[in-house]
Amino acid sequence: ITNAIMPVIDGIKLCKLVKENLSTRHIPVYILSTKTDIESQLESFRVGADDYIIKPFSINILKFKTLNMLVLTLCRQNELIPQ
Repeated sequence: ITNAIMPVIDGIKLCKLVKENLSTRHIPVYILSTKTDIESQLESFRVGADDYIIKPFSINILKFKTLNMLVLTLCRQNELIPQ
């Protein structure tokens, strides 16, 4: 889970680095942002973000999204769900 805007590296660049690396690309990336425009959201998905969450957001929704993604990832790793 990363912010879209950060001082050293923004969330888009971080996501791109994670998703382009063979040893880390399986890690889900959620980008949090105050930007509500469609282009910002599309840019996140183009670099491989698994979700784009607009601030302010419900912490309970974030918890369930994260939990569901972890369960899905574990099922795929155990080959319970085809990739």
